[in-house]
Amino acid sequence: MAGVYKKMSKYILKAILINDLRGNQIMKGIIDFHTHMFPEDVADNWDKYAGRDSYFKLLTEPGPRNLQRYATAEEAIELADKAGVEKIVMQGWYWNDHELCKYHNDYMYEVITKYPDRFEAFASINSTFGELAIKELERSYERGFAGVGELGPGGNDFTLADTRFLSLMEAANAYHMPVNIHSSEPVGHYYMGKDKTPIGGFCN
Repeated sequence: MAGVYKKMSKYILKAILINDLRGNQIMKGIIDFHTHMFPEDVADNWDKYAGRDSYFKLLTEPGPRNLQRYATAEEAIELADKAGVEKIVMQGWYWNDHELCKYHNDYMYEVITKYPDRFEAFASINSTFGELAIKELERSYERGFAGVGELGPGGNDFTLADTRFLSLMEAANAYHMPVNIHSSEPVGHYYMGKDKTPIGGFCN
């Protein structure tokens, strides 16, 4: 499990840092807000999925420079316990295949259903699929997903001005679902997964 601790929006804090009726905070441990977990079949049959999605292949191809590791929900819980992590927020992937988005979401739904006290999930959605993407957002909301993401403008070939992306943002806002968008610093050397989305795009 490769987790990256990041700042959380006030909406996620409200959703996950639950308080009892007296206002006492129930959850006191660390929350890993950014962990990519995959169905076991993806880990076991990497070639099949790499053949279906070139960006997945680019970022996860086995090698000495690749930090991607795979863990089952049970293994993730064991690692989280050792690190003092109380809850894991699973982030979706930047699939360029809508059916793979749905497949990934089905897996994460199984995990949050089986271990509701240990996991939350952000839906794997590609905004370039337009209405299909919005329907998947709605399906994920109905299943109790906490948010949407991680979205990858570079990996999915869209800009923050794309009308399909903006429509998805409107839907996420309507359902009060926070969104995690992959971005990268504009300077420095190239590395796998470096997104060209300018940080200024978030302000326009």
